[in-house]
Amino acid sequence: ANSKNVDWEKLFNYQEMGILVGTHITLVTEPWKTANYHFRSWKHLLINLFIKPKSFISEIQNEIEWQLSEFKKNKINITHIDSHQHIHISPLIWPLINKLAKDLNIKRIRLPYSPKLSLIRRTLPGLILHLLSKYRKRSYNSAIPCIGIAYSGNNTVKSLEKELALVKDKK
Repeated sequence: ANSKNVDWEKLFNYQEMGILVGTHITLVTEPWKTANYHFRSWKHLLINLFIKPKSFISEIQNEIEWQLSEFKKNKINITHIDSHQHIHISPLIWPLINKLAKDLNIKRIRLPYSPKLSLIRRTLPGLILHLLSKYRKRSYNSAIPCIGIAYSGNNTVKSLEKELALVKDKK
């Protein structure tokens, strides 16, 4: 969403065809447009959050607002928010995302909770992400669950079909 690789004309045309368009807030792995930051991963971003929380939160808010304003500038109506490496779930970033979503009348936020525990990434960060997302889901009724987390970065058609079948069997 930091505009580097966004084809705004194509997005606008998709929207005109009735396709819903969401944003993928990018605070890690890409340079920021509003400040001189380029974090390699969520870990590096969170370290900065804990070192200088007050001033850095303000800078994060500026970057998120800038990214969202690019959609408005290009006449794209955002239907949902997500973020790269699910950084929006962080306890210090979630209030910003939640407030901006409400202020901009964005009805949904994608939360990386899986509908089944067998679909979460089996690492400590994966479990924490799932639990934080389940907690966030309680305060945000229009959350969107997701699959593909267990093998993120290594998904195949076969792994996604397996996950979809597990979710389907749950119903």
